[in-house]
Amino acid sequence: MTADLLVVGETYFPKNHHQGFVAMLHPETGVLIKRIQFDEKSSNDYIFHDIAQVGDGSFYVAGYCLTKQAPEALLIHLDEHLEYLERIPLGLGVIEHINILEDNSLILVGKTKKDDPNVLVIKYSRGKVQKQQVIGNKQYADVVGLATTNDNHILICGNTAKSSTSQEGDIWIAKLDEQINFIGDKIIDNKGWDEVVFASNTFDGNLILAGGTQGTFRDVLLIEIDTNFKISSQTLKGPVDEYANGVIRTFEGHYIMTQYLAGQSLNEALLLRGFKPFSQITLNEFGNPLEVRDVYYGYRGKYFVAGIEKTEKKLINARIECLSNEGTLVKSKSLSEVKIQITEKPRLEDKSGDGILAPEERAEIVFKIKNIGTSHLKDAIIKIIPKNLTGVSYFGEIYISYLPANTEKQIRIPFNGQSALKSGGLDAMIQLVESDRVLLEIPIYFKSKDNGSGGGSNIDIIVDWGNPGLRGNNREIRTTEPVIEMPVQAYHNRPLVEKDFKPYLNGTLLEDQKAVKGMVDTVKTRDIYSSTIRIQIPLQEGRNELYVRAEKEGKVEVTSSIIIYYEPRLPNLHVLAIGAMHADLKYTAKDAQEFAATMRKQEGLGLYHEVFVQELITEQETSCQNIKASFERLSSRYEQTEGRDKITEKDVLVVFISSHGKIVKGNFVIVPSDYASDTELSTTVDYKRDIIKFLDKIKCKKVVFIDACHSGAAGSRTMSSNPNITSILNELNAASPGLVSIGSCSNQELSFEDSEWENGAFTEALLEALNNDPITLSNGRTVQCDQPNTGQQGALSIEEIYEFLRLRVPDLAKQKSRTQTPTMPSLEDLDKKLNIFTLPK
Repeated sequence: MTADLLVVGETYFPKNHHQGFVAMLHPETGVLIKRIQFDEKSSNDYIFHDIAQVGDGSFYVAGYCLTKQAPEALLIHLDEHLEYLERIPLGLGVIEHINILEDNSLILVGKTKKDDPNVLVIKYSRGKVQKQQVIGNKQYADVVGLATTNDNHILICGNTAKSSTSQEGDIWIAKLDEQINFIGDKIIDNKGWDEVVFASNTFDGNLILAGGTQGTFRDVLLIEIDTNFKISSQTLKGPVDEYANGVIRTFEGHYIMTQYLAGQSLNEALLLRGFKPFSQITLNEFGNPLEVRDVYYGYRGKYFVAGIEKTEKKLINARIECLSNEGTLVKSKSLSEVKIQITEKPRLEDKSGDGILAPEERAEIVFKIKNIGTSHLKDAIIKIIPKNLTGVSYFGEIYISYLPANTEKQIRIPFNGQSALKSGGLDAMIQLVESDRVLLEIPIYFKSKDNGSGGGSNIDIIVDWGNPGLRGNNREIRTTEPVIEMPVQAYHNRPLVEKDFKPYLNGTLLEDQKAVKGMVDTVKTRDIYSSTIRIQIPLQEGRNELYVRAEKEGKVEVTSSIIIYYEPRLPNLHVLAIGAMHADLKYTAKDAQEFAATMRKQEGLGLYHEVFVQELITEQETSCQNIKASFERLSSRYEQTEGRDKITEKDVLVVFISSHGKIVKGNFVIVPSDYASDTELSTTVDYKRDIIKFLDKIKCKKVVFIDACHSGAAGSRTMSSNPNITSILNELNAASPGLVSIGSCSNQELSFEDSEWENGAFTEALLEALNNDPITLSNGRTVQCDQPNTGQQGALSIEEIYEFLRLRVPDLAKQKSRTQTPTMPSLEDLDKKLNIFTLPK
């Protein structure tokens, strides 16, 4: 999982407007990698409280949206790069804490409303709220912390409803099991006022609480409690009012505690060994006093303190302090952002005024930059990265002392010609750097002349590999596309045409001049032309070396080589799982849910790049109109030009349908949840017209599993099955290239489900196949989907899955005195051998 620092909070805008933010920082340098705001265009307030990363690398942000009516609890789902995926409303309330169980379920804790004397607990898994309940017996005034123990129990803590103003109040700790069933709680009552303000989880599953207790002065209170409610506690008395506002157990078994000293308005960190202070440091060494909000584990034995600081202008900034495991302050980083843009392009101001640098001539490169961020730029450096600066003296680094937010600054860089300066072009890269972070890069080019020749005649080329979508740096890039388009920036003093540029790939000239797509944006400044050409490069898999020669009037210039690694993207898997609701079928929705959950696990196993799953399982989702629309949307995703969920010809599409199926006027139809017998044509989903029609437009490999000829939960024939249903499906399959359909039963048969499995027989066998369970049949034979010496081990082909179903489904039916045999039409060998599923290692 990511080692980056993830910080969530809220940003205050004028007119009492709040927006949640998420920031990602480098764990070593504290450099801000990315920050997102949600949602600056909305009129609602968004407040974020907590964040967690799940097994697929994505993040869930917990918080709420404050509408005009009431707060709405929600999750924001982000990918590993903090790109927005979805917004998940959770009903009225506020979510303040989030944690993850071993099964990747999310535990969410908060309040249904601010003054509620109870606590709301939600278990969220597989894209849905699995369970929620309220605990507290009307005595939990707030919720402060959440932890998961090593035995997968859940500990939640907070303060009771007693009034702290009357110096009365207790601390409560509640224990729940992994299904969020309440087990019990414990009240910590020291016959006075005890208050917890912070809680953290230890690596061995205990819960540590930090707060205060009332004595002669308010004193620091630390408590550690294990899953059996065994308590270790300590009160640290001092000469002034103070309380602990953060604590964490170190890897060495000590404690790092942060405390607030009321009389001095200071926060300090203490390293405790056995609850005894060992060393301390004030947490405002790098700026204004820090109000601590969180303490958490960092990277490589470091710990981080997060909070807010009030600046001299009464602004509030978020700030991070980094501590070593010896309780010393390493560095501090404000989360307000620096953004620099260039507002005036570089120009050469030389003594003669002709814009051409001559020997022994003093000159300056002049340009303007502006800080459009929310934070001040401090201690930044202008670096000169030379490409061709022969015969020029210059400073390699120039310091910029200070550039406040929303301020513009002119930069002047001395460039002086030396006696050895030759005619031609000089070029370099200017970098603006702060704390090893490159904030801005500016390529520069200007003319030079020697003492007698005036302007030069060489051709000079500067290559800019700034093509968005390419991963890498200026020497090596990586792409998943077989053909890429590369821009080349050329400066020259003679007019150039396309044929003057010759691209070489792996040492071989690309003879087809169509590779050079044309000159664009040619600009002439004095005697210098600036042109951009675009070269289309067909790549070989693996390493490719590219350079470009420019030839004119016997003069030749060659770009530096760039290495392009072509790594073909693995196909994506797209899954549509439909479980239509019917009164006489209990398990269709469960069929679809469990199939979808199994397919989701394919991501990251090596067969697919990403997995996109859509479930239709509720009564509304499985209406006739919604089912039809879902297939139309699949077709649209194939036709769309971009987007992560775009379906390409390389991808695999799997459709799963669990419902009733029947023949209506010679056509096979799927029966949706809103089926009406008196309007049969308009309330059924025609397999050919409403499904195959759209699937045929998608030119990728497609597999359809149809558990849709059900006889009903109790065996009653509420839906009739036509003897020719299998023949009709086979004909449709044969007429649709690239489509494989596997039906749940043969002619004269009906599919069925049973309470023993809580699935249809076909779905039960299919899940067994995908789990690769070894199954002993009624005749004593043991079968397993991934058979030794057949195909690629660890990967399941269509043929292997069908062969397992062909044996297992009849055996399940036989146990219930029924007959059911799945069917699959004859396929070309390539289709049979297509691997569609990878088994976990």
